[in-house]
Amino acid sequence: MDKTAIKNYAIWARTKLIEDIKYKASLLGITEKGIADALTQSTTQEQYFDIGTREPYAIRGVQIAQRRSLAEAIKKKAQESDYLTAYNSIIEEVAYTWSFYCCALYGG
Repeated sequence: MDKTAIKNYAIWARTKLIEDIKYKASLLGITEKGIADALTQSTTQEQYFDIGTREPYAIRGVQIAQRRSLAEAIKKKAQESDYLTAYNSIIEEVAYTWSFYCCALYGG
């Protein structure tokens, strides 16, 4: 069995997963630079964020709860260190959790 190919794939998959999680977080207004406030046209049912496109990005329902949860986790972790370290740590935790789920589904 070619373990090098498996190792290379695992490294690529982890890097890709982390980048995808960072992208999704950025759509929720959470980046390496900080946690953005929702735009003024936001309501309790729908929140809008300026992500650098012509139209603001809108989130609803579960996405609002996910954003709140992610932002709270980063803020809590940032009390122990700086924001960037906390952000990267939480992103790593999310990636680890999802990779574990994927391995469990594939292996079990």
